[in-house]
Amino acid sequence: MTFTPHGRLYDVDPGTTAAAVGDEVLVPAEAGPELATVACVADVELAAELPVCFGPASQAHRKRETRNRHLRAEATEIAKALIAEHELPMRLVGQDLAANQLQAQGVCGRLKCCLTYEQAMYEDFQQRAPALGCRVDTEHGPGVVVSR
Repeated sequence: MTFTPHGRLYDVDPGTTAAAVGDEVLVPAEAGPELATVACVADVELAAELPVCFGPASQAHRKRETRNRHLRAEATEIAKALIAEHELPMRLVGQDLAANQLQAQGVCGRLKCCLTYEQAMYEDFQQRAPALGCRVDTEHGPGVVVSR
């Protein structure tokens, strides 16, 4: 599952939830249940203990997610304005940091404290990676991009 479009994929134990790709579900997070989208369904045993899906997202959950997305966008604009107003030598990095600790991990698996050093790599990847849904040929055979 993923928390954002084109976002990093996370494994979750479906529990009793029968979800299909594209379904919106609730998963445990530090600040309470968080809405995520099923990006892949696999019937495999994983060694690690995984968070268990709470079930399908309701209309109220979707409404809350939409409101939160608007609030994040508003907060981003305010932060940009304050950075410019105070002529701070910094820039915002759009990596969707969230209260959910699963989302606050960089490619190394640690907190995204190193984004200043990795931003160029993220931007290069976004420009060069194939689009979602694109058919690709790999050393393991043909496939379709389901996440980036």
